[in-house]
Amino acid sequence: MRPRAPRHRRRAIGNPDRARETQRRKNTTETQRHREKQTRRSLSTQCGRRGALYLRVSVVDFLCVLSGLCVCPTSSTVPHDRLVISFRRHMPSFFRVLRVSCVVCALSVASRAAAQDLFEIQVYPYETVAPGVTMFEFHTNFTPSGSKGVEDGVYGNNRQFHETLEITHGWTKNFETGFYIETAPYVPGIGAKFTGWHVRPRFSFPEFKQFPFHVSLSFEYAFTQPGFDVNRQSLEIRPIFEREQGRLYLSINPDLSVPTKGPEAGSAPAFEPNFKVGWNFTEHVNAGIEYYAETGTVKRFDPLGDEHHILFGAADLNVSPDWELNFGVGKGLTGTSEQWILKAIIGYRFRHGGEKP
Repeated sequence: MRPRAPRHRRRAIGNPDRARETQRRKNTTETQRHREKQTRRSLSTQCGRRGALYLRVSVVDFLCVLSGLCVCPTSSTVPHDRLVISFRRHMPSFFRVLRVSCVVCALSVASRAAAQDLFEIQVYPYETVAPGVTMFEFHTNFTPSGSKGVEDGVYGNNRQFHETLEITHGWTKNFETGFYIETAPYVPGIGAKFTGWHVRPRFSFPEFKQFPFHVSLSFEYAFTQPGFDVNRQSLEIRPIFEREQGRLYLSINPDLSVPTKGPEAGSAPAFEPNFKVGWNFTEHVNAGIEYYAETGTVKRFDPLGDEHHILFGAADLNVSPDWELNFGVGKGLTGTSEQWILKAIIGYRFRHGGEKP
């Protein structure tokens, strides 16, 4: 006796149309599974690049909550690499400027993947040093938890102690020159090291009521010793955009850094944005956040694992026009960032024939 076919096959054999329909459904299911597999693979390869965008969006979300901006980057009906921004029609003009500036700065960040500069952690203000005034500043930074080992000839920052002396002299109302001496009094397993020096001219532009920001421009040329940067010399171009509205303070520094001598000389400029948002809680205390990032070259974003994002809680103490006091605690937001950083800036203005405060 011929063996009987299974029940499901008996039905298909007895009806050729049904057999073809069954085969068509099977082929359709296999095609859908193949497409889903390809989609998952494609998303996996893109997660590094898009992860950087998600991180930047999260920082923007925090800032924009302060100013009333609604950001919906994870909407199911909108691609993940776009932002849906809803502006309130009657918000003050400054808040609209703040929101647009934060979004542009966060979405356009791109700089080379290198060890983060932890010798001068500062968001520059618009105002230059007054003519005839010389300002001495000490930048003190300590990294209790950071990168370890040696990578590309650069020491890890873990438990490093940095001390930088900055001397700035005002020549005119709109021009100053700064000079930096950078040292590392303690590098684990190495000891004390002289790390380099910088020179920095800076110009401030006249204020225009029609433009929402006060603008100045800094040029800084750095000479760095081996072990603290992969490049020996570099040029930093730093535009400064500052705005004050009532108690609210905002400064944006979208840095461009160009290596001029070293293995990266001739490569695309680095874009190292940082910004500061502060609030005058009292006449003498302004506190808020400072943000610093390195995320890839201007031509190409790096994977999230190679980026640096650090967020500081910081405060300025305005005890006197002659003193500058800034203190902060920073937390790295990505794996390669220094996880914890303590910083302090203590400065004093010496007036010899210059403008009175």
